[in-house]
Amino acid sequence: RDTLRAAAARFERSGQIDRAAAEGVKSEVKALQDERAELKREVAFLKTLVSGSEGKELLFEDFRLTKGGERSYLFEVTLAKGAEDEATVIGRVILRVKGRSEGRPKTLGMEALTDGTRSNIGIRFKNFQKLKTDLQLPEGFEPAVIEVGVTTDGKAFRSFEQAFDWKVSDA
Repeated sequence: RDTLRAAAARFERSGQIDRAAAEGVKSEVKALQDERAELKREVAFLKTLVSGSEGKELLFEDFRLTKGGERSYLFEVTLAKGAEDEATVIGRVILRVKGRSEGRPKTLGMEALTDGTRSNIGIRFKNFQKLKTDLQLPEGFEPAVIEVGVTTDGKAFRSFEQAFDWKVSDA
């Protein structure tokens, strides 16, 4: 019986080691898949920069929202255009967050989100510009969507708006 118990313990320990190794491999595969997806997004973004498209379109890439504190978040996005065009994009970006407060729909403007320190984000670039700002949500507000509006000076590039789901990334 003692010999069988020792053999059973060895097999149980061997099974635990195998399960731990399998979990390690699974997490490594997931990390590699995430890295591959990120690299694919970067390649697609870089292709848009060097594609030489003749359009006067601006587009957002690499939207990211990360948690900073209990109710604070870091908003990041890249605004880009085609690389062939030598024109400089000048204008401003305004953020709004739509959600619910006390069960009712509510929209927060940029001044409310930045404690009155910013009303917009100024833009000036030839190819692309990385936009970053800290956002502070009030107590009891549940965000659902972040709207990003781009207003350009002049007529070379169209102003536009794009909405992103409020999805906080891990890092």
